[in-house]
Amino acid sequence: LIERLPVNVVLPKWRQCRLDERAAPTGRTGLSRTMAPAARVLDPVERASEAIFGVLMAVSIMGALSVTSGGPMDARATLLMAIGCNIAWGFTDAVMYLVSTATVNSRNLRLVRRLQTTTDIREARLIVADALPERVAAGARDETIEALRKDLCSLPVPTSALEGRDFLGALGVFLIVVLATFPVVF
Repeated sequence: LIERLPVNVVLPKWRQCRLDERAAPTGRTGLSRTMAPAARVLDPVERASEAIFGVLMAVSIMGALSVTSGGPMDARATLLMAIGCNIAWGFTDAVMYLVSTATVNSRNLRLVRRLQTTTDIREARLIVADALPERVAAGARDETIEALRKDLCSLPVPTSALEGRDFLGALGVFLIVVLATFPVVF
């Protein structure tokens, strides 16, 4: 099963897990798991989605203003209203990004802490199997689950659910939404 996994397995937001073909610290050969910061704070799909949402918000507010005003509006007023709308939405979206990231990270933190504090190997293996997608867990051999358990138990556990990269991602979300206003209004 592990041989079929891609080289880079993306964990939700807080870290990217890289499977290396180096010998593990215990001397066994094969795949070992090392934690490395993700290359990008926001992936391309997130960036594109935020830009599209920003454009949609700007188009929506401009359409609503056009309908309610009964005719053409002052360009400066339209620009200020569209920017104001996208600043509000950008802030809201950035907060939603942080809440979503904190939720996923907290779940991952609890999982690793449960594994590290469990003394029963059978229970630990069940925890790992329950955390895997159903199809992956069904096809995983006991040796694979055990290797994952050992690797997860050796991970350093962050002390908080949000890290600096998460706040940088929220800032990126905010800026993308706000900057998406300008092509619409000009």
